[in-house]
Amino acid sequence: MRPTILIDLKRGRLALAGSPAVARRVLPTLVLDEPGAKPNEDRNALLVAKSDPSASLPELLVNIPSLVQFVGITAAQSRGPGMPAAKAPFRLEFDPDTLPDVEAIRPHLFPSKFTLAANETAIRMTAYSAFPLPVPQINAGMETPILVALLLPAVQSAREAARRAQCVNNEKQLGLAFHNYLSTRDTFPPPAILDKAGKPLLSWRVAILPYLEQQDLYNAFHLDEPWDSPHNKTLIKRMPTTYACPSQLDIEPGTTIYRLFTGKGAAFDLPEGTKIADISDGLSNSVGIVEAKEPVIWTQPEDLPFNGDGAAALTLAGSKHPGGFNALFLDGAVRFLKVSIAADVFKALLTRDGGELVQGDY
Repeated sequence: MRPTILIDLKRGRLALAGSPAVARRVLPTLVLDEPGAKPNEDRNALLVAKSDPSASLPELLVNIPSLVQFVGITAAQSRGPGMPAAKAPFRLEFDPDTLPDVEAIRPHLFPSKFTLAANETAIRMTAYSAFPLPVPQINAGMETPILVALLLPAVQSAREAARRAQCVNNEKQLGLAFHNYLSTRDTFPPPAILDKAGKPLLSWRVAILPYLEQQDLYNAFHLDEPWDSPHNKTLIKRMPTTYACPSQLDIEPGTTIYRLFTGKGAAFDLPEGTKIADISDGLSNSVGIVEAKEPVIWTQPEDLPFNGDGAAALTLAGSKHPGGFNALFLDGAVRFLKVSIAADVFKALLTRDGGELVQGDY
């Protein structure tokens, strides 16, 4: 027995083993990033890792909604013969403001104690902590309090990243609804539901309700009445959460900032709905939904005017997300447009048949 400690400073790994040979053998196996590396199953050694996820947590939160959506779709599509019919893929919705504050977690992290002892037969490590461990074995969570402490600054800074992630997920759901509408009716939804005389009655947000799993709410509307009729006004309070950006904490209930640009040359300037053939610039180069600085009642057929002036359009788009706003392109992709985007580039993205060539980072 030759108790040995080896440290890999670059990767933040430490190996405790009964001999130098065992320590050298197991040290590379904590992360399988080396040729021939295999998971460590050596009972004569223990690996300990320290990591700081403060940099990766915001990015992880940003991708969680899309990951969960992908898992739901995969699960629904992978059911074998004879199995019950799959339900509609689920969506992840969460409130970033429920993430705990630092002071709410701190009392649970301490006191804690860690000891290490070695004799002629073994190395013994013992840890005591007020923070609950997932498995009561020393090699399955003993570093949890340390990692949680490292997470605290990241949790604080990640709240806006989580809100932005939910906003991205909302717009992706709207993009799916647009394309399901397109596949059913051969056009994208028109800017408004019109009466026989061509007067706008209800917003496009009402028209796509059946494609957001909101058929019952859609059926509750009187589609031949305006949005502010006595009956339809009672439905404003039932706005789906998909229309609510979580960063917009100070707007009136029943309002939304997800809006379209309408006007000559825009993707949604045709009252009967736009066909793919009408979008000669390509779906991936044409913006559909943007976040607007001013909210609107979600059932109201009022969107953002576009007259061909990119600078004027930029004064209408915006969000509470630092640095820019999310935009849904007509191919279903959601991209974050920076506040520094050039006016002529923004104009090119809003037109559906302008023939502009848009490249590079927006």
